[in-house]
Parts: sequence; structure tokens; C-alpha cells
Amino acid sequence: MSLFPIQFRAGIPVYEQVLYAARKAIISSELKPGDIFPSVRALSAEYRINPNTVQKALTALRANENAANVPTD
Repeated sequence: MSLFPIQFRAGIPVYEQVLYAARKAIISSELKPGDIFPSVRALSAEYRINPNTVQKALTALRANENAANVPTD
């Protein structure tokens, strides 16, 4: 499930790209209420990024949004 592209040379930290894309998916209703967001492991494997980077983005998302279905691991 590809939700967003990661641009490693964009000059924007990867975790911020993940956070922005997740928010965009929620706001645009690409992810609807009740949908389960992909897990940290699934996203890190798909995009070949460190799981800690994904965790940092999803932790920020949970802290700033009403995102009950964002996984914690």
C-alpha cells in the first residue's frame, strides 16, 4: 500500500515527509474514519526507512491529531 513517495534528497527530514503525507491522507479522506493506518514495520519495510523514523512521525501524528487507529508499533 503506497500512501506517499519519500524523497531522500528533498532537504525535508524523512519523518516530516511521513507525518505530512499521513495528515494529507487523513484530511483528504484517503484514509477514512475506521481505516487502520499501516503499521510501523510495514511502512518502514515498504519505504526502506528506519522504523524509528516512522515511529517518530506516527507518535507526532497521534499527539497532534485524533488518530486513534494509528499503530504504536
